[in-house]
Amino acid sequence: MHLLEKLLQDWKARGHRMTKTRTALLSLFMEETAPLSVDEIETRLKKKRITANPSTLYRELDFLKTENFLSEIVLDGPKRRFEWSHREHHHHLYCEKCKGIEEVEMDNELAELQLSIQKKKGFKISSHTLEFFGLCKNCKNA
Repeated sequence: MHLLEKLLQDWKARGHRMTKTRTALLSLFMEETAPLSVDEIETRLKKKRITANPSTLYRELDFLKTENFLSEIVLDGPKRRFEWSHREHHHHLYCEKCKGIEEVEMDNELAELQLSIQKKKGFKISSHTLEFFGLCKNCKNA
């Protein structure tokens, strides 16, 4: 069964609807690899001939975040960015000049550090975020 079909069944059982905007957002994020700002989301939806007023878009993004399908990332001030949360765990490199975003995986080093912190502090970690800020190769050499 396709993921969207499974979601539709699950949400219907819990009294939610699979709206046109919700379906379009899920499709968009399943295809996209980089975190997207709301402006970028609107642009991509318009290319697919889907329009949603801003309040509907924010409501749908918050719904998908609450349902754990999207993660929210803060990279550049108050601008909200979202990405598909069902991908391999990763972090981001953010270029402060060109605003480019690149994914970076931390493999076992970060997992070991997280376990050490939990043990040392007696703190149960449920999630974490880690972003690196600086200049990408192109901007650094320009």
